[in-house]
Amino acid sequence: MISQTELSIARYDPETDPAPSWRSYTIRTEPGMTLQDALVQVRDEQDGSLRFREAEPGGFSGVGAVTLNGRPVLPVREPLPSAGEEIRIGPLSNHAVIVDLVVDGEISRNRLARLSPWMQRVDAPDPERPTPMTREELDRLQRSEFCNGCGICDAAVRGVDVDFLGAAYLLKTYRLAADVRDDFDRERLEMAVGPNGMWRLNLAQFASDPCPYHLAPFAQIDKLRRAAELNGFRNPG
Repeated sequence: MISQTELSIARYDPETDPAPSWRSYTIRTEPGMTLQDALVQVRDEQDGSLRFREAEPGGFSGVGAVTLNGRPVLPVREPLPSAGEEIRIGPLSNHAVIVDLVVDGEISRNRLARLSPWMQRVDAPDPERPTPMTREELDRLQRSEFCNGCGICDAAVRGVDVDFLGAAYLLKTYRLAADVRDDFDRERLEMAVGPNGMWRLNLAQFASDPCPYHLAPFAQIDKLRRAAELNGFRNPG
């Protein structure tokens, strides 16, 4: 059954607009629509100037995250709210806006580059002899290797400034520090416990998992804290 619903979308071009504004649109809705379907309909049928990043079906690349009523989501994986519910679509928080719903991920990419987010060994392993892992060692990673850096966990964080390392950075730190094949876990922990690191987070604010892939980043960051304490690091307060 086709019906209609109204949504508001944040519009902003830093080069021409003095401040962000909200623009309302009325769209046709059908069962099973996603938030991305709604954005595509607005762009293709009503306002070709609307800018957002369109993700591939399934959203495995993590492209195009926005906020829905203040909550960070991936539009391609987020069902469109029912008719009559408030629908306000804005850019991802904690990120600089390039235009409309498109944000700059350069800061996050630079943070990850500082982490050196790849396996590092003291002695180069024999490529013909893969390093075996037990089931317990593999389970310790808690699927954190599937993080694609979509930015949603970073956007969910409140009360930190731009110097904060970011939740995605800390999740990848946990993934490498927990991997028995990596020999630089202490060096990674030293970076994560700095003044802009993991103890800046108030984990109590995350009662639910914001990750669209259910990787539970803040639960893994809590494990990273415990690993740091076991290695002699303490919260500087």
